Amino acid sequence: VARVGEAGAARVARAQSKYDTVLAKRIEAEGRIRAVRKEVMATQDADELEDELDAGDDWGVGHKTHLLTDKKSGLDFMTSQRDWLRQVREARTAAGLALTLGLSAPPSLLELPRFESAGCANARTDGGIS
Repeated sequence: VARVGEAGAARVARAQSKYDTVLAKRIEAEGRIRAVRKEVMATQDADELEDELDAGDDWGVGHKTHLLTDKKSGLDFMTSQRDWLRQVREARTAAGLALTLGLSAPPSLLELPRFESAGCANARTDGGIS
């Protein structure tokens, strides 16, 4: 068995402490992401999810070698969460634009079926419309 000198032992202890800290922070960040990630667009707080994803990135949740608590790839998890966030924002932007266009159109030019589906209905299902 190799022996570690006093200075080496302190260095090993610091390394172990860093490992333990980073792993704990990754697990904590993963939990916060899962807690704020909603299954329904209308209830998703996009800014909150983005903040938690950024924190997860800072701690390396998406590192190519990191495994989540369920032993799945951290990289795949973070990629899918970012994809969800992009889909939420794109859907809300499209619904908001449809509402704006429909609300500004004169009644004689308003295509009611599209206004209802692309604007009103999507705004209700996608949420986040201001």
